[in-house]
Amino acid sequence: MNIIDNLVNQSKNKTKLITSFIRFKDKEKLKNYYYSPIDKLHIYDKIYCLSKSTLEIQYYGIIVAINLKKISLLSKNYTIHLDKEEYYYFKKLTKYNIFYDLLDS
Repeated sequence: MNIIDNLVNQSKNKTKLITSFIRFKDKEKLKNYYYSPIDKLHIYDKIYCLSKSTLEIQYYGIIVAINLKKISLLSKNYTIHLDKEEYYYFKKLTKYNIFYDLLDS
């Protein structure tokens, strides 16, 4: 069950909304990151994966592949394959990512 999915879908500032519901420890990790929808993620983006069911950070890594149903992350020394729909994704705020987001829109 996705705890705040309906609120997130209607919100204009999704980053602020999601971070208001998570623990302080996780909020500090997401300080220089912003919410990114699945279709705005790119290979080599550094992301945190926040579980929709528990609202806790479960994974951190670099995207190495994006398929129709899964995202593959390089985390430490291994690759993780995640279901796209089970997580909120937070991308590191950089000039590079802002540029890509402008190209996508």
